[in-house]
Amino acid sequence: MAQGSHEEERNLPQVWPFTLAGLLLMIALAWFCLGFAILDRKPIDSNAKVEGPTKLVHHYTVFWGLIAATVALILFGIVLNMIRRRRLEY
Repeated sequence: MAQGSHEEERNLPQVWPFTLAGLLLMIALAWFCLGFAILDRKPIDSNAKVEGPTKLVHHYTVFWGLIAATVALILFGIVLNMIRRRRLEY
């Protein structure tokens, strides 16, 4: 991405780490909401039976792992673009 044959296109920053971080953030938020949606599947009265899962396994662990991966990708993108800019300046 952001690579071309012209000089002004060659100086553009790399954006793929930030795009991937945004995707991971969306997945983390979906997982977080899904965990509470599955938890809310409790019967209204005591005679009703709920089929299927009522708890999402590793709900918070996966959520915080995806958030940590998002932060790591953002930091990686920042460092990558800083190194790239320094190389282009010299």
